[in-house]
Amino acid sequence: MGADFAERLTHAFQTIFEKGYEHVIAIGSDCPALHAPMIQKASQAVSSHGAVLGPTKDGGVYLLGLSKHHFETSDFKSIDWKTGHVYRQLESLLPLLGGQALLPVLSDIDNAKDLADAIHHFVNHSLFNFIRGILAVVTATFFRSKQVPFTVPLFSFGLKAPPSTI
Repeated sequence: MGADFAERLTHAFQTIFEKGYEHVIAIGSDCPALHAPMIQKASQAVSSHGAVLGPTKDGGVYLLGLSKHHFETSDFKSIDWKTGHVYRQLESLLPLLGGQALLPVLSDIDNAKDLADAIHHFVNHSLFNFIRGILAVVTATFFRSKQVPFTVPLFSFGLKAPPSTI
């Protein structure tokens, strides 16, 4: 709920704290290098330090963890969210509240160039290759099999037409 990102994020933190939780971690959905051990480290850090930041190369954050006593709605709403100033503003605010822990600086995906860089980075990653291999086998099997009908829309661009089965 909220008119902009700041209000929605503030409301999300408030709601979870009101439910009785002492620590909240918000994670951006655009940081493919973030992995489970880093989230576990963030959970430990927010418990011991009260706050944890995962800075991005462009000045934002991919992860923000806060304890209930570090959260102040007026401070939260004063951050220039969705800009390259977020990390710096949070970093200057949090020491006043008791300090914070830092995770490694990572890249997030904000535009086509960032996406291309992420794909290039992960092309040689073993999980990427594993998934690509599975998709290649499934796709090849699917197209070679005459027992599986394949549906192709006759028209795109929002025109309504019945599908065609090959």
